[in-house]
Amino acid sequence: MATSACPLCFEANPAGSDFCEACGAPLREGAVSDDAVYREIAEANLLRVRQDFKGAADRCLAVLRRYPNNATVHVLLADVYAEQGAWTDAAQWYEMALDLQDDDAVRRKLDDVRNRVASAETSETLAKIGVPERKPMVWGYVLAVGLLVVAVAGGAFLAGQGSRGGQRAMTSMGDPIDVSGVAPRLLNPPEPTTETPVPAGPAPARDSLLQAIESETRGAPVVLRAVFNPRERVVTVVAQAETAVQPRVTAAKAALAALAASAEAVTATVLVEGEGGRVVFAADLSAEAARTARAALAGGDTVESQAEVILSGVWVPGSVPSEGTAPQTSPPGEEPNPPSPG
Repeated sequence: MATSACPLCFEANPAGSDFCEACGAPLREGAVSDDAVYREIAEANLLRVRQDFKGAADRCLAVLRRYPNNATVHVLLADVYAEQGAWTDAAQWYEMALDLQDDDAVRRKLDDVRNRVASAETSETLAKIGVPERKPMVWGYVLAVGLLVVAVAGGAFLAGQGSRGGQRAMTSMGDPIDVSGVAPRLLNPPEPTTETPVPAGPAPARDSLLQAIESETRGAPVVLRAVFNPRERVVTVVAQAETAVQPRVTAAKAALAALAASAEAVTATVLVEGEGGRVVFAADLSAEAARTARAALAGGDTVESQAEVILSGVWVPGSVPSEGTAPQTSPPGEEPNPPSPG
């Protein structure tokens, strides 16, 4: 029987295999071993969401003992450590995940964790040597501004006094000279000038979160605005409706991109705007559902089919939720019933 060798562990695998049965490394471009351990990945992620970090880490390590080159499990284990504040461990697992499979979203997570590690090390070093962290010198700034105001006011007062003294000296020299019949003439008339327009400065830099989301969507859909609420750990995005694409699919793509771009977010709220800025669709996507969807997409599923099952709290025009209740929506793929008159 024809076989092919794994490029990482050199184990012989049957010809045509998508991934190595020994270590989980992909044997062809785009192939992953997630399908073989899909249920275990989902269980580990559920334990992470429930903040059972030890159980989630144990489940990830159990998978890695069988498939040590599975990049998805490396990222999930790094997320577990990051949510506990174990930044050094998280950085190591993100680095190993990138060694197995390059991914821009994972690289951004690694950069964020490295910044946190550097900040923690700096604070720890300052504490050991007894150097307090610098505080803004607010009172120093206030004093400097006060002195500047006093100096300007004093200068203005002295200038006014000198001007009034000169006027008194001129009026005491006698009667004013009559120049009513003399036409004024300028000795050196000024040259005509034209104002040169000042070129506009550079456009302000776009928000880093919005840039990260745009790198995930690659312009489809167009994301208009994005904001992250650190207290609730919710990222809210506003996407523009796409031509010939259902708003539900547009919302799913935008929400998946937002959660991939924001490592700390646990929920994405997405609004889809139509013509005139009118909202035509709104929904939520949890990080757990997003991870499940990405695993399904890696296995060959489509965004259109995933959009029907991963979104929650769906709102469309015509569905008016009662106070304190979730929005009432139509079944996937159907338009909502119009409200009854009266």
